[in-house]
Amino acid sequence: MQPDFHQMAQEIFTLSSLTDNLPIVKTPDGGEFVPLRALCEMVGLRPSAYVGVFCQYFEVGVVRRLLPWDSPTGHRKDWCLDRKHLPHWLVNVPASRVPPDRREKVLTLQNYCTALLGRTYEMMIERHHQARRLVFELLNACAREEEKLQRYEQVGASLFNQAQQQALAEKAAEGHQLLGRVANLARRMLGTLMAGPVVDGVVLNKNNEATDTTSFPLFPIVGDTDQMALEMAGVVKEWAALFKQWWDEQIERWADS
Repeated sequence: MQPDFHQMAQEIFTLSSLTDNLPIVKTPDGGEFVPLRALCEMVGLRPSAYVGVFCQYFEVGVVRRLLPWDSPTGHRKDWCLDRKHLPHWLVNVPASRVPPDRREKVLTLQNYCTALLGRTYEMMIERHHQARRLVFELLNACAREEEKLQRYEQVGASLFNQAQQQALAEKAAEGHQLLGRVANLARRMLGTLMAGPVVDGVVLNKNNEATDTTSFPLFPIVGDTDQMALEMAGVVKEWAALFKQWWDEQIERWADS
């Protein structure tokens, strides 16, 4: 049975099948790095030949840093790799150059990396779809509340006295402004979600009529769009509840007058 997603991630980030003691270099900013020299030795590659090769794959700065650490041969300073990038390092390990006694373990870990990266992409797609759904729901909610607000204005114009109509006009203006601002924000969020390249799949029947079968972005970056959409939906819902409460109070006053 294949390990699940979390087991594979744990195996990759600890390299437990290759070592019982993955050397971790901690930085003042809270980062965790692994010396490339140690990584080479774990898979049986000569550091002098391969540290430079691996350095080419990672930019200096956040991902790769020259850090001091206590190696088995003493205190030294080496290029170290951000621990979060171990999967990217593993897929670039030349398994054919790894000694036979470790090759099977390296190949297994590389397969885990492929599965892990694939599942991560699937999760990004799922979140992207969720964010789009939330943004569309937010736009629909704004449209519904805008329509209801217009009906309230029409009814109030025929029922309320001058003071109530003035209060309604002020409340409605606030509502239109809020709903317009939220709707514009939702449109911008939707534009951001749909800005990247998209892969569309279609099926053609015998009459060359096309039916969509799949659609997904190549780079499903969501950021905090889904959270923002939920927060804005909460703002609209809260405003609608407060306005309805105020409206019911006005209706009661009208009925008692």
